[in-house]
Amino acid sequence: MKNTFISLLLALQNKREQYSAEKKKRGPPRSPHASETSEPKYLTTVILFQSEYGQPDNQTLQILIKILKAINKDSPTVY
Repeated sequence: MKNTFISLLLALQNKREQYSAEKKKRGPPRSPHASETSEPKYLTTVILFQSEYGQPDNQTLQILIKILKAINKDSPTVY
């Protein structure tokens, strides 16, 4: 489960970095309306971790994996 979580997290980070790099290459949008319809929107989130509680339990990891999978597939349930 830990490996799945880490793999999904890294995949999402790579997607975001690729998007940012491509956006920089393309430059700013030509019209304000074009950016609203064609540009994907990326949300940022924080997965809280408090070292005094140790690592997350299996149930928490399963929930986080489910969320990360939905984000990775661009599922409408995460919007």
